[in-house]
Amino acid sequence: MYYVIQVQSRHEEEIILMIKKLVSKEILLDIFSPSYEQMKKYKDGWRKERKKCFPGYVFVYTEKPDELFKELYPIPA
Repeated sequence: MYYVIQVQSRHEEEIILMIKKLVSKEILLDIFSPSYEQMKKYKDGWRKERKKCFPGYVFVYTEKPDELFKELYPIPA
């Protein structure tokens, strides 16, 4: 089942790496923060930008939510 964790905006990738390192792989099956690419026009031309779909949120897939909570609780972020 997928769960959503609220985190500090603009720090999603750092927190994903921290969680991957600290939570066991049997509990944490998948973790991601969805993003998309968009072309934006500036004075000198077009540039590709990457933006978060849901800034400040990380999505986690697990079959053991209670155990995941116990492992995430001590993480300060």
